[in-house]
Amino acid sequence: MTAEPQKPIKVPPPIPAWLAPGNAGRIALHDPSHTYKIIGLNGQKVFESNTGPQTWAMFCLAEEILIGGRRGGGKSVTLTAWMAGGDLTLPEDDPARGTFLADRSFRGLFLREEYQSMVEFIEEAVAFFKPLGGKASGGNSKPVVLDFPDSGAKIYFNHLKDESAYEKYKGWNITRIGIEELTLVPTMRRYLKLLGSLRGTDRVRKGKAFPALRTQIMSTTNPDGPGAEWIKARFVEVRDGKGKLIPWNTPMRDRITGNVRIFIPFGIEDNPYLSPDTTAGRRYQSMLLSQDEVTRKQWMEGDWNAGTGKFFKEYRPEGPIGSEEHDKYPWANHVIQSTTLKPWWMRWGSADTGYDHPSVFHKFCRNEQDKRVHVYDEIKLRNVSFFEQGAILAKWWRPELLGMLAAGKLP
Repeated sequence: MTAEPQKPIKVPPPIPAWLAPGNAGRIALHDPSHTYKIIGLNGQKVFESNTGPQTWAMFCLAEEILIGGRRGGGKSVTLTAWMAGGDLTLPEDDPARGTFLADRSFRGLFLREEYQSMVEFIEEAVAFFKPLGGKASGGNSKPVVLDFPDSGAKIYFNHLKDESAYEKYKGWNITRIGIEELTLVPTMRRYLKLLGSLRGTDRVRKGKAFPALRTQIMSTTNPDGPGAEWIKARFVEVRDGKGKLIPWNTPMRDRITGNVRIFIPFGIEDNPYLSPDTTAGRRYQSMLLSQDEVTRKQWMEGDWNAGTGKFFKEYRPEGPIGSEEHDKYPWANHVIQSTTLKPWWMRWGSADTGYDHPSVFHKFCRNEQDKRVHVYDEIKLRNVSFFEQGAILAKWWRPELLGMLAAGKLP
């Protein structure tokens, strides 16, 4: 599975059109004037989202959702509320349309790198789900489990401290996974293992057959932690086939799996409870301002490159940077304009293979018009057997072979 380049789904960010009735199967889009409400068993309002990113995250139907980037945006409560949400693309008479907690097959899983650091999160989550019928068990040395006796749904809390923690969910049928502070997960390999636990089955709800629950994973993040680099490559700084950065809030479809993922940035200005006009807001801002320069850039500005430096500082994918470069080096651009590579032009590939270490493959084509060599595609694989790599590569090269066949250029 590769992090870049990806194929952006054609919607105008950051405020796409509202999901219209009857558009089941499309990516859920949002209207910034809407909010998302969760009502308890006694009719009381348990949660109402803030307009903007929080509402967008609650309605989003992408398979992989990353929220955050800066401190104070309300991402933790969003993650909790999202676990109780539903799916507006389900039929109107489906009980799970409003909340997945109405389905006895629903299994939710909250994770963090260390279980001990989840204590406050768990306490707040247990209080949140109580008006929704959640009853907590476990605690002390046992992981907490929330049971919903009226429906049979369950939500689990656990950790990702070691390699074995990623293996224990292999046989589970989990509908939604919520990860607190994804940057604490050091490698993408561990994250991808969790995706294999997401499974949905068709269910009978209130005596009628309905579609399977949509499976998703949502993670919160700040731009710090050992996993920042792979998360940045997978969600934050992703380039399309022309080498251009895909804007945030744009759903991206993985070229191999077909899954859709998205980065939805949150900031303190999106959280009215931490407004500078409030005492809590002023205190929180003071805490952020008291940090060292690198931490301030990460927490307040969402700077994913603060403190890490940048590889290839001379790389110019979008032309010269700054007025001096524009004057002296107007031609400085390492990504050329899109052009059609004829199927019969000479092509070849390169490979740096591995298993524990990534396998990386590139495609090259010699442009017979300007004599330049184009590096026009890339694929990265890790912990994939050589037999499986061969199958993936065969599918990857198939379009070129079909193009040569259509042009009558196959030997």
